[in-house]
Amino acid sequence: EIKVKELPELDDEFAKEVSEFETLEALKEDTTKKLEEANTARAEREYEEAILSVDKAFELGCDYQVYGYNVKAEALLELGLYVESRRYYERVIELSPDNYIATIFQVELDIREEFYEDAISRAEAYIENYGNNKDEVADLKSAIAWTYMVDLNLPHEGFEYFKEAIELNENCSRAHTGIGIYYNHIKEYEKAIESFIKAIECAPEDGENYFGLAVCYKE
Repeated sequence: EIKVKELPELDDEFAKEVSEFETLEALKEDTTKKLEEANTARAEREYEEAILSVDKAFELGCDYQVYGYNVKAEALLELGLYVESRRYYERVIELSPDNYIATIFQVELDIREEFYEDAISRAEAYIENYGNNKDEVADLKSAIAWTYMVDLNLPHEGFEYFKEAIELNENCSRAHTGIGIYYNHIKEYEKAIESFIKAIECAPEDGENYFGLAVCYKE
């Protein structure tokens, strides 16, 4: 005879039995919070390990300075050490003025520290001097557009840069998202829906587009 083990019902009584919480919803929220905190702590340890690894590589004579400085700078940025991160990105630019990775992350640093005009100027300077790769230029124009639309509250200026980004790369998903938000803002919902659908085709994993669709359909 096969014995079937009956599992307990996942309800408030279960939550009271296995935890200090009175409801299953409270238990779920606590579990989610702890998982997020664990993931954050693990990520921080990994960034710290990345920094130590780069330092060890340089200590042993590794001459991949541009790559190493980029890795260290990004790790410092994600740890919230913006001054130190900027210092290493500046070293990259000294060695390789046309380095796109260092430039796009410096733009990100400018935005995080609310130096919005600096972010725009930095992106535009790179485009003017080294803008040979259409995909890179499209991403930079998209970054400029988001800065105008979200941070400086200048949606029309942002819209124009989003359009330029898509002209360069029709699969620039964040530009399609931005245009969708712009059209939603001015209540042109059909155009907004079209833009969000295109953004989903380019980047199905970006949940912001599904939320944008939901808002437009509701209207």
